[in-house]
Amino acid sequence: MVLRRYERIPVGDASQRLKAATGRLRTPLARTSHGGLLAAVLLTAAAPVSGQAVPCDAAGADPWVVSLRDRVLRFDDLAAFAVEKWGDPVGCEGEVTMDFDGARYGVLRLDFEDGVALSVETQPIETSIVTLGRTAGFADPEAVAAALRSYTTEVGVSIDWEDPETLTQGEEESQVFRDPTPGLNASAALVTRGGMLVRVRFSMAL
Repeated sequence: MVLRRYERIPVGDASQRLKAATGRLRTPLARTSHGGLLAAVLLTAAAPVSGQAVPCDAAGADPWVVSLRDRVLRFDDLAAFAVEKWGDPVGCEGEVTMDFDGARYGVLRLDFEDGVALSVETQPIETSIVTLGRTAGFADPEAVAAALRSYTTEVGVSIDWEDPETLTQGEEESQVFRDPTPGLNASAALVTRGGMLVRVRFSMAL
C-alpha cells in the first residue's frame, strides 16, 4: 500500500527541523555555547521496551511510531530527497525500544521503490541516527552523497569532509566524517561494498 504524500512544513531553524522530525521539541531547550540546542533532562534510568516492528498502519501500531513517521515525512530533508527521487513510501514499520524520563525512543523504517529504505533511530538523551540505503547499491551514488552533504548543511552542522576515518566491517567500508565542534557529536558516513555506495548515514548526539 502506498502511503499518502505528506505536506512538508517549513521550520525556520534547520536544527529545530531535525528535532521536530525526531520528536523532541517538547523537551525544555537550552542554547549551547556553539549555537545549537540542548535538551534539559533529568538523569533517570532508561527502561527498555520489549516488542517488534509492526506496520505503521496496522491495528497494533504504536501511536508514537505513527507520529514519528508523520514528523519524518514532514520535516526531514533526507526523507524529502527519497520521496522526490523514488516517490512516496510503499511500506512503513517501526517500534518503540525504550522509555526514558517520560519520553519514548525507537526506530522507524520507510521502504521506497527500487529497494531503497530510510531508517530513523532515536536514543536517549538527544541522539538521532538517519540512514538511507539500498542493499544492491545506489544507481546514482553522486546524487545520494550530495544529498547527504546538503542534509548536514541544512541541519546546521559543519562536517569536515576532508579528513574521514575509514572503518572496515566484513565486506563493507565506511568513510566517517565528523564535525570537530567540541561537545557536538555529529557525523556523516558513506558506506560502500564492492566499490558501490550502499548506505549514507547521519548521526547527532547533543
